[in-house]
Amino acid sequence: MSTDDTERPLALMTAAQRHRYELDRAPIHAESPRRFVTVDRDARGEVTVRLRPDSLQRLTEKQLTEEITAAFQAALDEYDRTSRRLLTELVG
Repeated sequence: MSTDDTERPLALMTAAQRHRYELDRAPIHAESPRRFVTVDRDARGEVTVRLRPDSLQRLTEKQLTEEITAAFQAALDEYDRTSRRLLTELVG
């Protein structure tokens, strides 16, 4: 989004601009299936990846890789659901 879009009041943005604006600020939270890894994105867009403290002792390298991959896929899925929900709210 351009600087002009972030300075423009929400009421004056097109639906696409508002969708992007709100999606960029929507928090995202996801976990791997076994909950060894969490991925969060805050309203500033910062992404945090957390490993459960015992993950390095309890998982093999392959299992940990699978957990990390699954957590990121879950975060992408949550982002997609959030995008669709926001779009529906904006345009019906």
